[in-house]
Amino acid sequence: MHFHNAWLMSLLSLLFTAPLWSQSAAPWDAARRANPPGVSSSLRLLDAGPFPAGSVLRAEFRFDPGGTTPPGEPSPVSWSRHGFLLDPAGAFPKNRSHPCGTIEEPCGNRYARSLHAPREGPIVYLADQLPPLAPGRYRVAMLMLQSVRSQSAGGPPVYGFGNPRVYAVSNTVELEIIPATEEWIRETVDAALRILDDTELSRNPEGREARERAAKQIAHIDDPYAWNAAISRIAPYRSDQSEESLLRSTRHADLCSLLQRRLRDPAQTVNYSFLNALETNCTLMQVESPPYVVSNPHGRPPSSGELAAREYWRRRNEISAGIRERALEALSGTLASRGGESWLTSLSLLIEQARGLRSASPTRSAPSWFASVQKEFARGYPSVDLDERWRLLTEFVNVSPAGAWTQVVLEGEMASWKPGGFRALPNAAFRFLASLDPVRAREIIASELEKPTTWMEARALEYLPPAEASFSDEQLLDALQLARENGGSAEALRAAAIARYASPAVAGRVRGLYIEGGSRCQPELLAYLIHADPNFAALVIRDHERDMEKEPPSCWKSIVQETPKLANSPVLEEYVSAYLMHREVWVKRTAAEALSAHGTSKARESLLAALRQFHEDWNGRRQELEKTPLVMEFESHLASAILNGQQWFSDEAEIRAVQQLCISAYCKQIVASLLASAAKAPLPIVLQYSVDGFTGWFAQYGYRTEATPDRILEKLSQFPQGTAVHLKLEGLQGSEWERKIRAAVTKMGFTVLPQ
Repeated sequence: MHFHNAWLMSLLSLLFTAPLWSQSAAPWDAARRANPPGVSSSLRLLDAGPFPAGSVLRAEFRFDPGGTTPPGEPSPVSWSRHGFLLDPAGAFPKNRSHPCGTIEEPCGNRYARSLHAPREGPIVYLADQLPPLAPGRYRVAMLMLQSVRSQSAGGPPVYGFGNPRVYAVSNTVELEIIPATEEWIRETVDAALRILDDTELSRNPEGREARERAAKQIAHIDDPYAWNAAISRIAPYRSDQSEESLLRSTRHADLCSLLQRRLRDPAQTVNYSFLNALETNCTLMQVESPPYVVSNPHGRPPSSGELAAREYWRRRNEISAGIRERALEALSGTLASRGGESWLTSLSLLIEQARGLRSASPTRSAPSWFASVQKEFARGYPSVDLDERWRLLTEFVNVSPAGAWTQVVLEGEMASWKPGGFRALPNAAFRFLASLDPVRAREIIASELEKPTTWMEARALEYLPPAEASFSDEQLLDALQLARENGGSAEALRAAAIARYASPAVAGRVRGLYIEGGSRCQPELLAYLIHADPNFAALVIRDHERDMEKEPPSCWKSIVQETPKLANSPVLEEYVSAYLMHREVWVKRTAAEALSAHGTSKARESLLAALRQFHEDWNGRRQELEKTPLVMEFESHLASAILNGQQWFSDEAEIRAVQQLCISAYCKQIVASLLASAAKAPLPIVLQYSVDGFTGWFAQYGYRTEATPDRILEKLSQFPQGTAVHLKLEGLQGSEWERKIRAAVTKMGFTVLPQ
C-alpha cells in the first residue's frame, strides 16, 4: 500500500508542477539561438510518455550542417555528436560526484561510452546516454561540436576544434518519468525475453532493431527481476547487451549478493561479463564515487585533490583485486560439479585470469586455486569437442606451469590421433611438450618416423638436431619408401628427415628416389642433394625455367620457401634472387622474404641492388607510385627484407641508408618505425610461446610462429656484447626453453636489467 501511495503522490506532484516547468526557459536556449546559420538539428521522441523509470527512451535524431561542398573537395567543417544536455543535470552511478548535462560537461560523451557509444544512425536510445532518471520531469537536447579543416600540404584533410568552440544545439524534448510498477517491470522484461528468444527476428533490419531494443530494455530496468533475466541469458556464444544491466545498477549491495549466490550455482554460466559485474558491484558497495578533481597544469606538483584521488583509486583497486581473487577461488571450487558449456566457460575464464595475473607479475607463483584448474583440465580435456579443444589448449599452454601431469595430457592428444584426423592439435601438443621435455620430444620424433601414417609435420624435426639423431640411412630411406606406398601422406616429413639426417653415402640412392618421384616438387630431397650431391642439385635448379615475364613454374614456390629451410647454396640463392625482377609483385615479394629468412650476406647485396633499382625506376614519381598500392607495398617489403635478414645485422646507420632509398611515404614510415625499435635502450626482448610456436620481437626484428629458440638465439648473438636489455618471456615459465634462453642471453654478454 505504501508503494501505491508514493506512486500517487509522485504523479500528483508531476501534474501540478508541469505547467510552470514547461513555460520556463531551458538553460541552453541562448546557445541554441547562437547555432551557425543554415544548421538544422532535430531530436524527436518515438514513443509517447509518460515513461516508467527504466524505459529505453527511443528518439530520432537528424542533423543537417547546411551549405554545399564542390564534388571531390573536402568539407571545410565537420560535425560530431558531443553529448546530451539534461535539465536538471544528473550523475552516473560510477561518478556520482560529477553531474553532467551542461554544455561544458554533456552527458553521454564520456561517462556512457564504456557502456554504449551513440549510434550513427537516426535512432538513439537516450537511456544509454543519460544517467538513471528518478521520477520527475526533464528536458533533453542533443549537442553537436564543430571541427574546422586546417591546411595540410599534400596530405589528407586535418580537422580540429575551433577556438572558441562552435556548438549546435537541437530542439528540446520533454521527458516525464514515473515510478515503474512491479507489474510493468514483469510484463516488460517478459516481453523483451520473448523477442530475444525469437532468433527469426535477426533476419531483417526491423527484427534486429526490435531485438536491440529488447536487450536494452532489460539492461535499463534496475530491479532483481531484470537482473535475474540478464544473468540467465549469460552464455559463452551469445551477446545481446542484456548483460549491461549488471553494470548499470545503483543497488550495488543487492546485486552483489545475488551474483555471489549465482556464482556458486553449477548450472550458471560464468564468463567475463559475469565476473566483471560481480567485481564492480561488490566494490561500489564498499566505496564512494571517485572525487572530481581539477588537475594542476602540467609540470606543477599535484594538488591535494589529485593526491586524494590517487589514494582513492589505490584503495579501490586493492578492494577490487581482493573481490576478484575470492570470486575466482569460489568459482574454481565449483568446477568439479559443473558440466557442458558451464564447465568449459568457467574453466576458460579461470585460465584467462591466471594468464592475466602472470603477465602482470611474471615472478609471481600460480594462485592457489589454479591447482583445481589443472586437475579439471586434465579430467575434462579429452571429452571436449575438437574445435573447442584447440582454443582450450591454446589458452592453457600460455599459463600452465610445467608438470608431469601436463605431459600426460599432451601425449594423450598425440596418441588419440587417427589417420585422416585433424593434425594441428597433436602438432601443437608436440611443440609444447618439446618445450617441457626435449628428450621425450626426440623419442616421439623417432617413433613417428617409423609409422606408415603420422600426424607429425616436417617442422617438428627442428627439435631434433642432426648431432643427436641416431637414424641409420636404411631407416630413413625405408621410411620414405613406406610413405610413398601409403599414398604419400607423410612423404614430406620423411624426405625432410633424409635432408637433415642422411649421410652423403646414400647420395646416389637419393638421386634415384628424386628421379623416380617424377616431379620437381620435391623440395626436401633437393635440399639433401644440395649438400650431398651439389653438382646434380645445381643441374636441377638451373634446369628450371626463368622467364620473368611468365608465371613461375608450378613448383617454384615450394622450392623457394621450403628448400632453403633445410639447405642453401650459391646456385639456389642466385636462382631465388633472379625473381626479385619478376613482373608479378607476389613473386618478387616471396623471393625477398625467402632471401631475408635464409639467405647469406650475398642475398643482402641482391636485395639492396633490387631496392636501388626500384629507387631509380620510381624516383620523381612518388605520387604515381602511391596510386599503385601493390607496388608501393612491395617497396616496403623489400626494405624490411633487407633490415630483417637472419644472417646479417643491420645497425642504425644502415637502417637510415635504406630509408634514404624509399620513394613512398609508406616505405619511409615503415623504416622509421623499424629505426625507432632499433634505437630503444634498454632493448626490449619479448619472446612468447603458444601452441602455434614461437613469436619474438627485439630491435627491428620480428619472428612469427615457425621460429625456434635456436633461430632466435642465432639472431641475438649478432648484437654487440654488453647490450642492455629487458627480457620478457611469456608462455615459457618452468620450461627447458626458458632455462636455455636465459643462459644463452647471459653467455652472449647481454646486460639483463630488471623491468
